[in-house]
Amino acid sequence: MKALDRKLLRDLVSMKGQAFTIALVVAAGIGAFISQITTYDSLNWSRQSYYETTRFAHVFADVKRASDAIIKQIAEISGVADVSTTVMFDVTLDLPNVAEPVIGRMIGLADSGQLRQNKLSLRQGRMVEPDHGNEVVVSEAFAKARKLKPGDQLAAILNGKREQLSIVGIVLSPEYVYASRGGVLPDDRGFGVFWMNRQRLASAFDMEGAFNHVVLRMNARSSMHWTDCWSLTARLVHMAATISSPTKC
Repeated sequence: MKALDRKLLRDLVSMKGQAFTIALVVAAGIGAFISQITTYDSLNWSRQSYYETTRFAHVFADVKRASDAIIKQIAEISGVADVSTTVMFDVTLDLPNVAEPVIGRMIGLADSGQLRQNKLSLRQGRMVEPDHGNEVVVSEAFAKARKLKPGDQLAAILNGKREQLSIVGIVLSPEYVYASRGGVLPDDRGFGVFWMNRQRLASAFDMEGAFNHVVLRMNARSSMHWTDCWSLTARLVHMAATISSPTKC
């Protein structure tokens, strides 16, 4: 053993308290790093699993009005695996004992009571039934903020006509992890998301045979950059503007 090595050992022995403390600090740092990486991987996996289970859409587009006739053309776009359309409108809500204005986003559901993409997860109650047009389910965040529960009633102005709606369920949506009407921060007390029978909602806004909201899922082999998504969204809007009719379908 070299003289320098022997001196190093003597120094370590003489400073064994400090050396042990340093070793503990390093070990704690490594442990914390591994714990954070593990937590991140777990959260990332949970998010991906939730999005896959609920079939979270890859592309979203809003138009003023488009005929259902162009759905087939949208489905034929290269890389598109699934197309879902619906009607969606922001309306004024009239809640009991609430003076300030409250906005609700009404989204149409198929007769099955579920969406093919961005599937809803039922938390309380049940989903809407096709033969009960005034039933709605509401986002959980808004329901908690306004203390709403299945069985409660509220009024909404649908295309200028006051309608009485009945809450039958509380849901979570991957599309509205937090709900905001254009702002950066969520407004759970002033803005809520509701889902109701599409035929009933379309009838109220003269949108039978038409849609104003479309979402797409791309196939697994399609590696789209975000700029491609913008391009595809612009193409969808252009198709809708070109083919849709301003009159009732």
